[in-house]
Amino acid sequence: MRRGPRKEPIRRDLSRLDARPLLTSRVAGGTKRVFNRGRPRGYLNRMRVKPKSAIIQKLQRAGIFIPRIIEMDPSNGLMHFENGNKTVTYRLRRLNPTQNSSQRKLVQALISKCARTIGRVQAEGVTHRHPHLNNFVVSGNRVGLIDFKRAETVSPNIWSSAGKIFGAFETDYSYFYAWWPDWLRSVSGPWQEFVAKTAWQQMVRPYPCSPEIKKQLVQRLQKAQDAFELLSLLG
Repeated sequence: MRRGPRKEPIRRDLSRLDARPLLTSRVAGGTKRVFNRGRPRGYLNRMRVKPKSAIIQKLQRAGIFIPRIIEMDPSNGLMHFENGNKTVTYRLRRLNPTQNSSQRKLVQALISKCARTIGRVQAEGVTHRHPHLNNFVVSGNRVGLIDFKRAETVSPNIWSSAGKIFGAFETDYSYFYAWWPDWLRSVSGPWQEFVAKTAWQQMVRPYPCSPEIKKQLVQRLQKAQDAFELLSLLG
């Protein structure tokens, strides 16, 4: 039986969905592996598209770097970013802080930048709700954040106490700390604690609250580190 001309790969505009402008079928497996019953991976229904887009636009206006994903392979989750940027997890896997102090400084600086980035997002009244290290992207000296499918806004009244702030962003704190690489946890305890404390301090620095509340919050976050790990193990 004679077949018609081969159709070009389907492309769909995802610019309104999580700031990803294009998801293409140029991956192994073809169109069927990219589109599930006609809907692109990461599909958000119409009721959810507008709020998520508004959150992303708000953060971009505040100068927060949100990289664009130009292509993704759903068979293995591999994402390709504009300008060849890489995730923080990718960068950390190529560092070994057990060997020398210079690499320890690089690890500490990278994690602190991630913490500062999520802190800036939270200071804008947004909880990301999924900020593990694979959702941070490095571009030169900048660290950006991706994957805002779960993001929500929080009440502007939370900044009056450490307890309210902790309650509003507990999911962010848990994901951020619990998903550190295993090799980082195996490094000497004092250094790991130092990195964690520095990260918490960087995270709360942009918060629009008093220095005393920030100090109380850092102490609370340090005490909650074991609980964060347990929550990640429970799912």
